[in-house]
Amino acid sequence: MDVIIPLLKSRKSQKEEVFKVSHFEGAEGIKLVVEKALYCQSRQWKIIAPAKNFFSDFDENYARYFLKTRRANGVKAQSLWEFKPGRRILSAEEIKERNPRYLPKTMHGKFQSVVIVFDDKVAFISSMKNLSAVLIQSREINETLAAIFSGLREGSVPIKNA
Repeated sequence: MDVIIPLLKSRKSQKEEVFKVSHFEGAEGIKLVVEKALYCQSRQWKIIAPAKNFFSDFDENYARYFLKTRRANGVKAQSLWEFKPGRRILSAEEIKERNPRYLPKTMHGKFQSVVIVFDDKVAFISSMKNLSAVLIQSREINETLAAIFSGLREGSVPIKNA
């Protein structure tokens, strides 16, 4: 009996995986998901974005708020972007904050949602056409998407302003 009690106590103290899926509708719902990402504990994102996405198509004032808040909170990113001809020149500060690279050509035109991997979460943000977002809280799913991100990053091309 003396051997069993410590084993039971240690089993109770082990944290089980938190697994939670939340769905958000409309621009306001997407903003709620973005707020969670903007205030992430790790201050690190892995982000995959198509050329045309919620952030590029939504209100310019919100885009400014988003960038300003991300900068103020010290959130740094590793970004994988779909190639967009004629994109604007990024400042050295933007390149440092976003660490952008172009996705391999095989990915171009094949997806419409933004994916943000942060803390123990993954956010999927739809296009303006669908205006919805899904937030998954799961260390296991987060690690899976982070691994996929790393594989894509290996085949990506650095973005240079020159």
